[in-house]
Amino acid sequence: TSQVRIVERKEKNDTSSWILQSIGLDGAEKSQGGDEYYIEYLEVLRPSKNDNGCVTAVAIVTDLHDGDYRLDFYRSVVIDGCPGPSVDRSANSQNQPLRGGQLVVYLEYTCGIGRMHPPSKKEWKSGGLTHV
Repeated sequence: TSQVRIVERKEKNDTSSWILQSIGLDGAEKSQGGDEYYIEYLEVLRPSKNDNGCVTAVAIVTDLHDGDYRLDFYRSVVIDGCPGPSVDRSANSQNQPLRGGQLVVYLEYTCGIGRMHPPSKKEWKSGGLTHV
């Protein structure tokens, strides 16, 4: 996997899901699963260079085994300095409009390589993880 694309897919019961599509080096959609992702949504509270945002949701990623992954988001635990669900997000404390959020996708490992048993990767420094 070298790229990802997130699309909205309509389901049979008139609901929709966010789908992460994995894309290979050749630019074509991959046809098999096996990748592992960690995905978080960061809400930017104040428009400044120092505000990296608060993680307000994380995705449960389900491998559909066809190169696609369903994303189900769940609110994360409230962290000090981050607003809870009852906070008005229409403006910050200086009455300025808020910026949007940021979706961050971490590729943990690709094609199941992180699930290999330790004897087969004894000499590897990273154990197959991409961001150790």
